[in-house]
Amino acid sequence: MREENIRIIFGLKIRQLRQAERFSLAALAKETGMSASYLNEIEKGKKYPKTEKIVLLSKVLKVPYDELVSLKLSSYLAPLNDLLTSKLITDLPLNIFGFDLGKMIESVYDSPAKVGAFISTIVEIAREYDNHKGDFYFKALRSYQEINENYFEELEKGVDTFIKQYGFPTDSPVEYEMIVNILRDKFSYQVENIALEEFPELASSRYVFIPNTKKNQLLLNPNLSPTQKLFIVGRELAFNMLEIKDRPHYSMLLEVDSFDHMLNSFRASYCAMAFAINRKILINDLEILFSKQTWDADLFIETFKRYKVSPELLFSRILGLLPRFFGIKDTFFIRLQNHPKQDKILLTKQIQLGNTKDSHIKNVYEHHCRRWVSIKLLDKLKQQQAKGKEPTMVADIQRSQYMDSDGEFLCIAIARPMAPTPDLNAVTVLGVRLNSTARKKIRFWNDAQIPRVEVNNVCERCTWTECPDRSVPPTQILAKEKSDKIKEALGKLKRSRS
Repeated sequence: MREENIRIIFGLKIRQLRQAERFSLAALAKETGMSASYLNEIEKGKKYPKTEKIVLLSKVLKVPYDELVSLKLSSYLAPLNDLLTSKLITDLPLNIFGFDLGKMIESVYDSPAKVGAFISTIVEIAREYDNHKGDFYFKALRSYQEINENYFEELEKGVDTFIKQYGFPTDSPVEYEMIVNILRDKFSYQVENIALEEFPELASSRYVFIPNTKKNQLLLNPNLSPTQKLFIVGRELAFNMLEIKDRPHYSMLLEVDSFDHMLNSFRASYCAMAFAINRKILINDLEILFSKQTWDADLFIETFKRYKVSPELLFSRILGLLPRFFGIKDTFFIRLQNHPKQDKILLTKQIQLGNTKDSHIKNVYEHHCRRWVSIKLLDKLKQQQAKGKEPTMVADIQRSQYMDSDGEFLCIAIARPMAPTPDLNAVTVLGVRLNSTARKKIRFWNDAQIPRVEVNNVCERCTWTECPDRSVPPTQILAKEKSDKIKEALGKLKRSRS
């Protein structure tokens, strides 16, 4: 259990026992020789007294020492005890979400029934926690990114300092060899390829890290692209820059140990992104791209290729810069994956900033609207592969107008094969809500060559029954229509008999 939660439980006991003995804080202070302010800090879970003071408190409050320091609360606070001792609360660092557990605990005394019901609800969720721990961590991490608008100033400053210290270029993207040299010379790394002929089971693994007191080993999959290699060594450099020890040793998530483990991995990945894509350079490139009256696909591709990074990395970086440096706050980023021989399309990454909740997509949605540019690009890539062509990267742009609302998004998408994983394609989408701010900043938004397409979320809930791209019938709409007709018939029957 976290130390914070132990302090909270102890403070709750002291407060409950003090009130049971009808002591005010001042009276308890007089009996124990401790200050009232110090006792108040104890009750709020901010201080934990030394052994001799606990002995004194147990004597004055007439409770055995062992009972006072145990982690069990009275039946009155049983739901709270379940919450504080649950793995969900123990593993998740609530402070990074700005949540003060201590303040919530204080409210138990003001409205115990209401707060108790709320706590019981959380505990019910916690009981399912172990079965869905990895998925829960991913969702918590996504929320963490969203509340920070996918931009972390502390990490940016750390990267800036590191870049200055090691002479990284500030007017051009960083090179793979430069990072590898720093890993070798400064942090005693040996960077080699995985011997896949000896370990064919690792063909889908991007890297394996083997820590060693004399020389750390970073083994890379030889089938990785240059962009993937750059990201991995950049992240390795970030682990050392941040002095992170609790970290993954291989790319395949065989098991998620803790949220801290996942958060550390994210922080290192963020720094790797900042190493690879200097924000000042990218901001300047975006200003040039946005100033154009027409969409310049060649300029976009040329700019993208110059950074030598994956579409996911570039779009994630742009997503974090748009709110802070361009005032464009309503944006989203998604990555979809698809096996070319299957119709199922999976959402593997999603971040939504500002007012973009109407673009929400469920985790598995094989019947997501086929009119989005993302789905069309996956189909285009699949067609290339079916003809035996060498898989290439394809890009497109679209204005996506929701049929049942005024929500309209400018979407840029890039699809590519997910090497080294065989038979897996991915498409990454950066979407911007076309509100007044976006229209002012992105001059090409109304370019006639950008197709404007009506879209929806899923076929099952789409009211456009005659959609030419529909993959399944509108089952939920039809079910509602049937229900409405039954209600209408019941109403007529009731009126005819009255």
